[in-house]
Amino acid sequence: MKTQLGVLFSIFVFTVSNAQIGFQENIITDNADGTNGAADVYSADIDGDGDKDLISASFLDNKIAWYENLDGQGNFGSQNVITTNAEGANSVFAADLDGDGDMDVLSSSYLYNYNKVAWYENIDGLGTFGPQQIFPLGSYGNTIRTRSVVAADLDGDNDRDVIATSYDQISWFENLDGQGLFDEKNPIGGADEPTSVSIHDIDGDGDNDILVSEYSSVKWFKNEGNGNFVREWITLNVTNANSAYATDLDGDGDLDVISASNDSIVAWYENFNGLFGAQQIISTNTSGASSVYTSDIDGDGDNDIAVAASEAILLYKNDANGNFSQTTITTDVNTGKSVFITDLDGDGDLDITSASFIDDKIAWYKNLDGLGNFGTQLLVSDSQGANGAYYASSADIDSDGDLDIISTSQNDSKIAWYKNLDGNGTFGMQQVISTTVNGASIACIEDIDGDGYPDIVGGSFTSGKLAWFKNNDGQGNFDPQQIIATDLPGINSLSAIDLDGDADLDLLVSSEFYSSKLAWYENVDGAGTFGPEHTLENGNGLGNFAQPADLDGDGDMDIIGIVRSNGTLTWYENENGSGSFIEHNLGNTWYDYRIYPADKEGDGDIDFIASNWMHLAWYINLDGFGNFSQPQPIDLYDNFYLSIVFSDIDNDGDEDIISGDPSYDNQLLFWRENTDGQGNFGPENTISTINTLTSINIGDINNDGDMDILISAEGDDKIAWFENTGPLNIQENVFQNVFIYPNPTNGIINIQSKETIVSVIIYNQLGQLILEESNVEGINRVNIEKLNEGIYFVKLKTFNAEVIIKKLVKK
Repeated sequence: MKTQLGVLFSIFVFTVSNAQIGFQENIITDNADGTNGAADVYSADIDGDGDKDLISASFLDNKIAWYENLDGQGNFGSQNVITTNAEGANSVFAADLDGDGDMDVLSSSYLYNYNKVAWYENIDGLGTFGPQQIFPLGSYGNTIRTRSVVAADLDGDNDRDVIATSYDQISWFENLDGQGLFDEKNPIGGADEPTSVSIHDIDGDGDNDILVSEYSSVKWFKNEGNGNFVREWITLNVTNANSAYATDLDGDGDLDVISASNDSIVAWYENFNGLFGAQQIISTNTSGASSVYTSDIDGDGDNDIAVAASEAILLYKNDANGNFSQTTITTDVNTGKSVFITDLDGDGDLDITSASFIDDKIAWYKNLDGLGNFGTQLLVSDSQGANGAYYASSADIDSDGDLDIISTSQNDSKIAWYKNLDGNGTFGMQQVISTTVNGASIACIEDIDGDGYPDIVGGSFTSGKLAWFKNNDGQGNFDPQQIIATDLPGINSLSAIDLDGDADLDLLVSSEFYSSKLAWYENVDGAGTFGPEHTLENGNGLGNFAQPADLDGDGDMDIIGIVRSNGTLTWYENENGSGSFIEHNLGNTWYDYRIYPADKEGDGDIDFIASNWMHLAWYINLDGFGNFSQPQPIDLYDNFYLSIVFSDIDNDGDEDIISGDPSYDNQLLFWRENTDGQGNFGPENTISTINTLTSINIGDINNDGDMDILISAEGDDKIAWFENTGPLNIQENVFQNVFIYPNPTNGIINIQSKETIVSVIIYNQLGQLILEESNVEGINRVNIEKLNEGIYFVKLKTFNAEVIIKKLVKK
């Protein structure tokens, strides 16, 4: 509709009390075809074509998958998912469990709530797998935190039984008929957090014994037949042994044992007729040694050792007498978890495969000459997009009037952005801004240098670096990092705000590792040159958390903070808006973890919510001057609120809660309705279940006038947004005679309505409250000259309903 006054917008009136809001997930990037938290790799001929394929277990995406060796020469096809229900998958093995001549697959699940040992039938011998079949626990109850699983004939009946480790036990499952019908769990013996299990004839008597590594020992269980086993010690001189394997290292015809442990030691133990000698050190500097496997890598007739370590895959060549020399195969791994030896390319010599946890890699290394000289890393599967996605937010990065997405990801150290191609939430490819903030975990998007374009400040939870990146043309082309600080390990909050009253943006930051800090940095010239640290809190302990807010109503930014080491809640009064702060101790809290400023009662002053593992509570600003009430519980002994965002999700004019609620392995993303506009919230309305939710933000991503939700999820390497599809099953009544004009506007908006408008509320695209005016006698014009150019949303309240306009453009 047009009039001589300009473009007029129709206004919709909703009745939304207790409304049900719909959400639709839209994935920007994830790791659907990768291995998130690669924990184990194994090789077997899955499809029966005579060459060796690969199988992987990945912890964070609960996935067991296999990869076809397409030509027998180590060229692998795309990932074939066997299951995504192996919760906390950390071990995988292949064996013919049902006696049909093809390779079935075993998995173990570590997560506490699941604790599964399971197998998957290879239905056609070509790699088509049936549903998960969980091994029966029987009267022995839970198999807690299963870490390792293998298959071998333990009872001499020529079929494959299954052996698994749990938190405090070694157990086996008898294959009753040779066709995959398994008996319930049979405990073999107690254990102290066992980490690996393998099957060998340790004593040379012709049956299979069991070798186990655990927290403080390596031991073996002698098979005496009929399912009876006797524990024998190999060593108690280890610190958190991660892996053990048996092979003949000294050429005397019996099986010696190798161990790898968290104290960086790789060692071996000589077998003297089933009794083992003292520890013989192979290496003392193999940091994070987590997996060992042996075979004759260099073709000289003795057995060499491959090791997966924190930052390398290593080979220790044997001189035939148990003396070893180290060769580095690759350093291009982050947290190596598993290593395996097999001939992948069919050339008759042995290659090496690896799984590494943080970089999500399944890889192999070609033995170039049969002598143990290896080629470069060949990827079978790796991370996609944002590896360890940790933060996501939105801003108009390229100055085209819609919201783009910015993300950080810890494991690949990326700060990146994604262009909103059509303004409707269709996003382009990832555009990397930086990989120089090691372990990038948090960001804020603000105009740091005052040129009108949103810049990015990035911080690292792991490395403690704080740096900013200039958006040099308003089109999303960013300059290299400008370092602000490097000594803030555990950065957990970051805000750009004017703290000293000079009209530019300073930085407020808190950290929680080592010398935990709450500090701010002055933007000394308004162009992004930052001065020295101004420290408000500094000390060891659980750390700090801080948020800016005008707590005393004097027009400048104060700070509300938590010192978690002693449970102290403090607000810092900004004295005269100069950046000098006066502490006001609010007393000890219930060891609150996070704080979130908001106006609970709609009275125009700032209250705040605090959360920890046990409660969610309001602290009420009693007089508008920063005198706060004792905590008023919203929930007691409820679930921990990972992150809270306040926004009007249901378009009824008050601020609702959007939050994440962690369980052990997954988090619920949910919202709670502000039922009375006074900060009393209804029950949780689940939006989705997220694998390791790490951040929540809101914004109108598709430009339709309501607030959508943006999340990052470390467990899925996912950046995604949830479209707010609006109230479900609600009749929309169009008021033809309610208008605002002119639109676009330079400063004044006029309101034309038959009903009296008593409140005007203006939000930016991020859902942040920008301006609010109230008058019970009615409002017919509002001055927005002080607002920046951009797109805003206006809500007009009448006595009887909530009136919502889609969009207002300020020129």
